[in-house]
Amino acid sequence: MFDLAGEARRLRASLAVALRWYEVALEGDETGHLTAKAEYTRDQLEEELFLRPVRLATRSAVDVACALQMRYLSTA
Repeated sequence: MFDLAGEARRLRASLAVALRWYEVALEGDETGHLTAKAEYTRDQLEEELFLRPVRLATRSAVDVACALQMRYLSTA
């Protein structure tokens, strides 16, 4: 079974690292390359942290619908 709490902790920890990386990049990145990469990484992690529960809820709803359909078909 998927551990949602563990996955959320992992994503939050990764996001904290990315946010710190972004702050450091803003302070000392003359070319802007590191800042852009840090910003992209931060944005990807924020999106994943937001979308993971939505994806899991959708998958769970589909699993329930399939189970109900199988139960209905087995009694018909």
